[in-house]
Amino acid sequence: MSWSDGRRRLEEILNDVVARMVAVADLKRTRRQERELRDREQREAEQRQAALDEENRREEARGQELLRQAALWRRSERLRVYIDAIERAATAQGVRFVPDSEPQRWFAWARGYADQLDPLKAGFPASWTGPVEGLTDDSPLPRSPPT
Repeated sequence: MSWSDGRRRLEEILNDVVARMVAVADLKRTRRQERELRDREQREAEQRQAALDEENRREEARGQELLRQAALWRRSERLRVYIDAIERAATAQGVRFVPDSEPQRWFAWARGYADQLDPLKAGFPASWTGPVEGLTDDSPLPRSPPT
């Protein structure tokens, strides 16, 4: 017994049908794999871009913090120069600085305020693992002359 559509018997076309089914399945599998590869590559590219964006954001924040600290340091330096100028002017005018006098308390307060602004008085970031080149534990921090 055999199947027939009137032109060809099923046994004659069965190999072609199975071969085409396999070819279609292979084509679908290949397209799915290509789509999965594109999707994976797209996700990886997005992850790389997100990591790059985050790194750029952190770098920008670090730069902004550096600028903020430099501005505070400069401000504290200018205050110290100003405080020293006041002290010299007062001394030149004969003001006497006795312990616990109003001028002495004001100078102590003013210098303390300048120190509070100075990020170098707080020390260096904890992430630094070694000494800063050229500095020892007992050496003063380098200061630029005021401009």
